[in-house]
Amino acid sequence: MRRRIAQVAALIATGSLVVGIGAVVATAPIGATPIDAPAASGAPGTSHFVPLGPIRLVDTRQPDVGPLGMVAAGAELVVSVDSLVKPDAGRPVAVAVNITATESADPGYVTAWATGRARPNASNLNVEQRGATVPNFAIVPVGEAGEFSLTPSVAAHLIVDVAGVFVSTEQPVASGRFAAVVPSRLLDTRLGSGGLGPFAAGETRDVAISGRAGVPAGAAAAVVTLTATEAAEAGYVSAWPAGSSRPTVSHLNIPAPNSTVANMAIVPLGTGGAISLFAERGTDLLVDVVGWITGSSSSPSSDGLFVPVVPDRQLDTRQVGSRGALLGGYRADLSLRTPAGLSPGQVAAVAANLTVTATSAPLFVTAYPARTIRPETSSLNADRAGQTVAAFSIVPVGAGTAISLRPFARTHAIVDVAGYFLGSPAAPDPSVSHTEPSPSATSSMTAFDEVIDEFLGANGYAGASVAVARDDRIVYARGYGLANAATREPVRVEHHFRIASQSKFLTGITFARLFEQGVVSPNQRVWPLLNVRLPRPPGADSRLGLITIEQLLTHESGFPAAPDPFFDDGGAAFEAFGPAGPLSCLSGAGWMLTQPMETTPGTRYRYANVNYCLLGLLIEAVTGRAWSEVVTEEVLRPSGVVDMYLGRTYSRSPLDVAHVTPSVSAAGGGYFMESIGAAGAWMGTPTDIVRVAMSADELMTAPSLADMRARRGTDPDGAALWYGRGVVNYRSGAAYGHTGALQGSRTMVVHEANGLTWAIMVNARFSNHAEVLLALMDRALATVPTNTWPSYDLNRDLP
Repeated sequence: MRRRIAQVAALIATGSLVVGIGAVVATAPIGATPIDAPAASGAPGTSHFVPLGPIRLVDTRQPDVGPLGMVAAGAELVVSVDSLVKPDAGRPVAVAVNITATESADPGYVTAWATGRARPNASNLNVEQRGATVPNFAIVPVGEAGEFSLTPSVAAHLIVDVAGVFVSTEQPVASGRFAAVVPSRLLDTRLGSGGLGPFAAGETRDVAISGRAGVPAGAAAAVVTLTATEAAEAGYVSAWPAGSSRPTVSHLNIPAPNSTVANMAIVPLGTGGAISLFAERGTDLLVDVVGWITGSSSSPSSDGLFVPVVPDRQLDTRQVGSRGALLGGYRADLSLRTPAGLSPGQVAAVAANLTVTATSAPLFVTAYPARTIRPETSSLNADRAGQTVAAFSIVPVGAGTAISLRPFARTHAIVDVAGYFLGSPAAPDPSVSHTEPSPSATSSMTAFDEVIDEFLGANGYAGASVAVARDDRIVYARGYGLANAATREPVRVEHHFRIASQSKFLTGITFARLFEQGVVSPNQRVWPLLNVRLPRPPGADSRLGLITIEQLLTHESGFPAAPDPFFDDGGAAFEAFGPAGPLSCLSGAGWMLTQPMETTPGTRYRYANVNYCLLGLLIEAVTGRAWSEVVTEEVLRPSGVVDMYLGRTYSRSPLDVAHVTPSVSAAGGGYFMESIGAAGAWMGTPTDIVRVAMSADELMTAPSLADMRARRGTDPDGAALWYGRGVVNYRSGAAYGHTGALQGSRTMVVHEANGLTWAIMVNARFSNHAEVLLALMDRALATVPTNTWPSYDLNRDLP
C-alpha cells in the first residue's frame, strides 16, 4: 500500500490542503520558501546543501501537516520535496530530515529510501517499546520525481522535519558544502558550561557556534550532535537558528526520566552565529560540533559536495563471517567501500546510520577518522543492556576511507552508509597505532613475548599480563596464558588481577594530594582523628598516641610485621579470626591495637599491612567519604583509569582472572579481600597501574613526589631502606614503584629512570616476587632496542 504526500508549489502561499482520489496530497507548510539555488545541469552524483527552517513536513497525527492516520505496517508513505526547490535551482538528489516514529503498535523499525527504487536492507530508526517516541536524523536520497519513501515495519505515526535539501551541481560552489572539524564539546550543562546548569522546563538558551571549534564566521549551518541526559521527565528538545521564532519541530525525544538520548542535526546559524535550544522538560544537554556548512562568503570548491548512494549496509557484526561483536574499550577500524567513480583519496567524510544492538551494558560509541586521536565526544548512546539504538552520523574518514568505532561496552554494531562528502581524508596521526589493538595484544614483539611465555611454561603458572609505556606513551600491552584454566579462557588485556600491595602506591599518592590540599599534614597524629571510629582499648600501648600519618605511610609506626591480622597462616590472628582472617579492616585494626607494639613510633621500619588499613580509615575520617571513592576521585580518574574496583573473596567479577588459590577455608588460603582495604583490595590491569605511574608527576608537585620517594629510616638489620610514602625505590633509588602479593597473584609496577614504565601481573604464587619479577622484566625489556619502541600511544585505544 502506498500513500503519497505531494508538495504543490502553486499552493504554498495559501497553505491549503488538497485531497485527491486514492491519495493524500498536502501543500508545503505555511512559511516554507522554495530553494533559490544556482542553476546546474546536475553533474552525476554531486550536490550541495541548502539549509531550511527547520520545517515540519509531515505529521500523520495532525490534519494540517501531511496525511491523516497511522501508517500501516509495511505500507509505503511517499513524501515529495520537489516543491521546496525552484524549477531553475537544480534537481533535488537527497533530503536531510529528522524522522520520528510515535505511538507504534509494537516494537519495530522504519526504513527510508528514494521512491521508485528497491527498498534497501537498512533501517533508519528502531523502536524498542510499543508506543515509544523515537527520532533519528537521516540523509535520504530522493527519486527522479523528487520523492522519498518511508515504511514502518509496524503500524506507527510518522513525523518528518526537514533540515534542508541537497541539490545537484556539476561545478564548484561557495555555499552548501560540508567542512569537518575535530569533534568538540561546546556545551555540557552537567559541568556548568557558561556558568549555567541544567535546562529548566520550557527554557530556551542560545549556544554560540561561529568562532569556536574551527567553525568560522560566515558558516551557514552547524552539524551537531545533541545529547539529553538526566532529564526530570519525558519530553523533547528543539534546535533552530538564534534570533528567529521557535518552529514546531523536535530533534530529540526523551523517553523517560534519567534516560540518555543523542541525535544529529544540521541547524542553520542565526544571530551572532548561534543556535537556540528549547527543552520541554528539565534536562542536561550536551552539544558536540562535528562540522559546518559553508556560506556564500566561502571560496568556490568541490570539497564538501555530497554524493548520495542507495543505503549500503557495510557492517553487521551479527552476521556469520563478520568480525563479531565490538569489544568495550577497544577501537575497531572499518574500511568503507566507495561508490563507482570515486577513489578513497577523494572522500573526506561519510554519512552513515550507526546502530548498536544486543548491548552488554549502558554505553556510548564514538565514531571518528581511523588512525587519528579519538575525540572526547559521543556519536550514539544506549541506556541499558540489550538495547537497540540507531543514530545518524557524519564521520570524517581517515586514509583508505576508514573510520574507527570505539564503544564503551561490548555490543553488536551495524553501519548503513547513505553517502559521501568529497575532499581529502584526515592524515594519519603518528601517535596512533596503524593497527587496532586486540584483546590479546596490541602488536607483536616476538622476542619479548618469548621471555614471558618461557617463564610461565617453565614454572607451570597459569597466566600473566604486561603493559609497557615509554615517555608517557603506552606502547605495548599483552595477555599471556589462561585467565581460567577450567574453561581455557585466555588472558585478555582487560582482565583484572588482584594488584595486592600495589594498592599502597595509590594510597600514598592520595595522601600526597591531601597534604597539598591542606586536608591533613604528614606530622599530624593519628589518634585524635580516629578516636571516634577506632578508640584505643583500655590497657593499650601508650605509644599508639604518638603515631603520625607519615609513620603509617613509611611503615615506621612501631607495629610489628607479625602477627599480621590479614595474613596470619597459623598464629595469634589465625586463632582469633579463623582461616580467612578478619571480615573488615576495622576489626583487624581493632584487634591489632590489643597487641604489644614492637618499637616506639619513628625509630624502625617494619612493613605492616595494618598501617595502610589505618590510612584507609583516616581518609574516611578526614573526608567523610569512603576511602575507595576518594582514591578514585583523587588518583584513578585523573589518571584516566575508569574501571578498577575492589576485589571479592568468594565470587569472581566478569573481568577477574580465576585466581589460582587454595580453598579459602584452609589456613592462609583466602585472605579475605574485603578486609584488606587501602593496603591491598584493588583489582586492576597492568594498563591501569601504568597509567597511574605515568601520571604521578602530574598528580602531585615535584616537591611532593620527592617527599614520597625520599628514603626513610633503616631496616632491622641497619641496611639502607628505600621505602618512601607508599612507594619503593629500586635500583639504588633510580627507579620507583611497588610490588604486590596475595594468594594467586604476584604483581609489580616500576617507573624507570630511562623513561620506561612497566607493570606485570601473574596469576600464580611464588616467593621473592620482587626479585623474580624485576629480573624477568629486565630480560624481556632487553630484547627491545631503545630506538625500536613504537612511536604511537595506545592509551586512548585500550580499556
